[in-house]
Amino acid sequence: MNAVLSPYTAVAPPIPAIAVLGVEGLGKAYGPITVLSDVSLDVRAGEVHAIIGENGAGKSTLMKLLSGYVAPTVGRLIMKGEPVAFRNAVDAENAGIVLVHQEILLAADLTVAENLFLGREIGRGLLVDDRAMNRRAAELLARMGSTARPRDRLGALPLAQRQLVQIARALLDDRKVVIFDEPTAVLANNEVAALLDIVRNLRDHGVAVLYISHRLDEVQALADRITVLRDGRMIGTWPAAGLGQREMAELMVGRELDVLYPHKRPAATAAPILSVTNLAVDHSSQKVSFSVSPGEVLGIGGMIGAGRTELIEGLMGLRPSDAENVVLNGNEIKNRSVRTLMDAGLVYLTEDRKGKGLLPQSDLTGAGYP
Repeated sequence: MNAVLSPYTAVAPPIPAIAVLGVEGLGKAYGPITVLSDVSLDVRAGEVHAIIGENGAGKSTLMKLLSGYVAPTVGRLIMKGEPVAFRNAVDAENAGIVLVHQEILLAADLTVAENLFLGREIGRGLLVDDRAMNRRAAELLARMGSTARPRDRLGALPLAQRQLVQIARALLDDRKVVIFDEPTAVLANNEVAALLDIVRNLRDHGVAVLYISHRLDEVQALADRITVLRDGRMIGTWPAAGLGQREMAELMVGRELDVLYPHKRPAATAAPILSVTNLAVDHSSQKVSFSVSPGEVLGIGGMIGAGRTELIEGLMGLRPSDAENVVLNGNEIKNRSVRTLMDAGLVYLTEDRKGKGLLPQSDLTGAGYP
């Protein structure tokens, strides 16, 4: 359905109306807080249905409702014309619905193959057939464009490779609905291209794909239909052919982009708020210098493995590093640690929120963090 008074009403070629999964009036509340309400849509065989919205719009909550991880407060799910209620994610998977999580939910100390087949091992008599599992794992990893090997310990792999293994696990069995929640957030360009080809292949084989991404170029390249969520409510569903990236963004935020960004910002002219001179990380002979001024965004780019994360971890005192000087707010920081830099006003948000972002020994004030 299209939102009332929407300026975006372009018509796309009709899509066969074979609904694998339907949603009627779905909503979720935690106590007095409603995080999602009044969502109605269908998921069709052989199409990619993108779900877009800003952070906090309710996208991940919706995906957990559809895949059995969370029970809805109101509304219902429909399969084969009948209401269904999943007790858990296993029920949903048995019905053919699988969610590829944004977070890595695998066992770090097991091998790649052991993770892929965990709970569904291939047996040979009373024993596990490691050879068969490794062979099938290698085939699936090659399809994913992954460089991981079946016998690699998962925890030793880069974050992007762990994500590809998690996607491979979801695709190990035949599925009716595959839900991708920000699958390319940590992937390099070549890995993204391989994943998009896999999504297209699933669609071509009659699988229904729900795809969440903040990368609107991916949405534009893949989607047949697009549903927009905003502030926990469904705004509407549109044929993808009628929406460009600008229109998608405006539907997500609820107003024209020119209103959000009416003027180009002038170049920063103030003295740097942070200045780093000759920073070397992990005893490397290569040194990096940079500065950033108030009101300025400094981007640090590079392929996976180029050292972007290591550079910032070195700056923050999370790995061995040496610098000629680090000046923050006009004060030179002599003894760099997470605590001293936090106290000085510099904080770090890690790419791996679960593996490196949790502070199990700390309270909400940060006490006990070095």
